[in-house]
Amino acid sequence: MPIYEFKCKSCDNEFEMICSANDDAGDIACPRCGERKVEKIMSLFSSSCGSCGSSGSCSAPASSPFT
Repeated sequence: MPIYEFKCKSCDNEFEMICSANDDAGDIACPRCGERKVEKIMSLFSSSCGSCGSSGSCSAPASSPFT
């Protein structure tokens, strides 16, 4: 199951939760305050698959299958 990020509308706590894509955000409780007023937020992620841009400052490790 994927990890989703949530933000509590009551205390502004941001947290991650492993849940099904079909789970309703109303069923998720904030671990800080216990409120069920949470919303899914957009997650940012990164991956490395070679060099980034022309500078080559961030490239995959030599042992990476992505080089």
